[in-house]
Amino acid sequence: MDERSKGQQSMDERSKGQQSMDERSKGQQSMDERSKGQQSMDERSKGPQSMDEQRRDPQSMDQRKDEQPTRNTQNPIISSKYHQLTCEHPSKSWSDRRNSNELNLRGSRSQISEQEPYCSQEDRPGERSRSAAKRQLQNEIQRRFPEEKIFPMKVRFHILNESFSFNPENDKVIIVFSHEKLGGGSAAHSPFEIDSTCMALSQWKDSQEKVHKLTEVCYEFFLPQSAFSGKWNAEYEYSVKRKRANGHSYVEESLLHSDSRHQKAGISKRVVSDFTIKFDGIVSGNNLAPVFEKDQHSSEYYRMMLEQLTKCAVRELSERTLSPTTVVPEFEWAMHRLEDSEISTATSIKEQTVRSFVEQVMAAPSKHGFLTTAQKSTEDWKNSLELLRLCVERGGCFSTQMRLLGLRQDRAAQLLQGLLPPLDYASENNGKATRRHDRALKNLFNYVMTTESFFFELLFAIPAYHLLVLKVDPADSDLRRYKFEESRFPQFCGFEENRQVGFFKKNRYDYGRVEHFLAEYSKVDPLLCRFFAAIAHFDYINDFLTLRNVPALVKLATLQSLTSDSKKLKAVSEAAPSVIGSLQESPSGLTDFELKQCLLITRSMRNRVLSVDNVELYLQLVDCMLSCELENLRRGDKKKKEDIKELNESLEKLEESFRARKSSPQPFGYETLESLIRNFNNSFRQINQSDCTENLSKCLQKYFTRLLQYFEKETLLNFFNTSSTFGIMQPCATICLLNSLLETPKKHLENSGSLKTAFEKLFEQSKRTPQIYSVLSGVVCDTAKSFRSSNSNDNDRIDFLPELKFLIEWPIAACLLDF
Repeated sequence: MDERSKGQQSMDERSKGQQSMDERSKGQQSMDERSKGQQSMDERSKGPQSMDEQRRDPQSMDQRKDEQPTRNTQNPIISSKYHQLTCEHPSKSWSDRRNSNELNLRGSRSQISEQEPYCSQEDRPGERSRSAAKRQLQNEIQRRFPEEKIFPMKVRFHILNESFSFNPENDKVIIVFSHEKLGGGSAAHSPFEIDSTCMALSQWKDSQEKVHKLTEVCYEFFLPQSAFSGKWNAEYEYSVKRKRANGHSYVEESLLHSDSRHQKAGISKRVVSDFTIKFDGIVSGNNLAPVFEKDQHSSEYYRMMLEQLTKCAVRELSERTLSPTTVVPEFEWAMHRLEDSEISTATSIKEQTVRSFVEQVMAAPSKHGFLTTAQKSTEDWKNSLELLRLCVERGGCFSTQMRLLGLRQDRAAQLLQGLLPPLDYASENNGKATRRHDRALKNLFNYVMTTESFFFELLFAIPAYHLLVLKVDPADSDLRRYKFEESRFPQFCGFEENRQVGFFKKNRYDYGRVEHFLAEYSKVDPLLCRFFAAIAHFDYINDFLTLRNVPALVKLATLQSLTSDSKKLKAVSEAAPSVIGSLQESPSGLTDFELKQCLLITRSMRNRVLSVDNVELYLQLVDCMLSCELENLRRGDKKKKEDIKELNESLEKLEESFRARKSSPQPFGYETLESLIRNFNNSFRQINQSDCTENLSKCLQKYFTRLLQYFEKETLLNFFNTSSTFGIMQPCATICLLNSLLETPKKHLENSGSLKTAFEKLFEQSKRTPQIYSVLSGVVCDTAKSFRSSNSNDNDRIDFLPELKFLIEWPIAACLLDF
């Protein structure tokens, strides 16, 4: 007791020696002078370790309501600077200080920050005296616990002035601990006295328009390691030390002890936990105003308490000395601790409080430690995830059942921008901390997919949902978990059910913003392009297909999903060539898995379009399949090189389709012929560039020649007169066309002029290609012999053949001179 008496006497002497607030305002020193007086805490061991799981898990809060919270040996990020309540003060962000300010039990002593007053810039007391008082308090606690390490602790709360007849200029607030070395439960012997330098005036207006005066308090003090580790019961309460003419009197806070509502809620004294910051709500005495005493108005006190709690939390974030991942969970825990289930409107008041908190923070995100730009760290991202979890789980925001956004749209847009992941995000940096955000992200995703009040920023929630809920790896470009399956296109795009997409498809997007969005985040979230493929409305499908950052394979799968509707096939046929062309231009850019996926998609589309007699698209798809097969062979596919089963099957089905149409009153037209020749010519070109061409070439020649037989000879001859494709034809394609043209010469003689034109063009091409010249010679010789043996009496044919003599040089002419 002698020690405590001396300690109290020392505190009284310090108090008597303090100047008045008006006199001390002249003694302000520069920030540089203040920093010279600071002690370094880097000599200390690391402080108590954090209890992230306990303090952040909302499911554990109901248990903590009825029992004392568990304490362990970890302390989170420590504040390194103390700022004013009533004026802006520059400071470094918590992230800038993070590396130098973290404490744990095994570390070195960290720097102790100076305490700044809660008053205006003009009324601030001298920095030297305040720094000296703080060092004196630290030394005093160290003296009382010589074997332990000392760590800082900060509290924020409001005094309800009228309940104590409190005068902030003269009265003080005492923190009372039961530990014998900290006063033994006596306010008179407590070393923790809070004076006017840590206070600021405030007020609150109730529903009856009555103004209640409050005093906002922020105080930083020091406690031994054992207070955080649970070695002793670190409960505390507040007492007001009132200065009167006849001396001092102490008045304990009474609401938490006398109010039956809070007793039933299991609230007694406050407890030091693992938080660096504690929000203690309202500290009240016995003299409550009538508006707080009547049961029907009990919600008034609850509303006041939560509004002041919000003010303290926003103030703490604005100082940016602590991470939002520390401040937000403590704000949430403080609300939970003070919750009153007997108040009928308690849930509504609590939700309004959370929304107000989020909106105040998002009014100026960077000021409160939240980054909404693309350049952010994983820690910055987790800050926004933590705020999202709070407003979804405690604020009722983004509610699917209530169809409620819960926030102003501009504030919600800021929050959603903060949810965009870092551009250098890697899944291994995820850690366990983000698992607790899964439920909030699922809620948000369901809201995005069902809301009727769509705005573009809602789409910013998708990458976080993919990365954290679906566990998409940015390095997994193949996305093997989301492989293509016919009739399961939404699953290919990351949706669990088809119905998740239907409602959302009606929205139209600014595809300029979509392009920019994908340019930045498609590499971070490989599933993002498929999301936009799934939600693309058919009316705007061309806008989607023009997106440069969507892979051609995803576009092809999107078109495949549309082929089930025959009414959409025309649009698919118009769009498919450019998409298939993109795939064929660079099949080497596809991975082995993507090549297999491309084959599956084209095979599915091939089967669907053939049933509606779309030859053009069918041939394009066969050509695309051939490109993938040749690329597989080039990469050394183990299957036999002579295996042409897939190609043979496709062409056989095409011939069956032609055979079925043979009896049609309308024969195949010129456009179908030109498409057939163009696509087969492209296939011949591909196999000529491959190492294994013999079997493939024979297969293509066989079916190409067969298919040409289904066209009228006049249609074939017209091809030479009008098509520009002929000039770039491959030799194999030209040979097939020539064979078909001369297969039954009798039919051609009726139009010798067209046949003459055809041979002229064939001859011109034969000059450039010796292979064609040789084949052309053989074909004409065989044809001439056929004429002489079977049609020697046909004078018309004799007249026709001499005309060919002038068109074909030796040795072709030598064969014809015989006639």
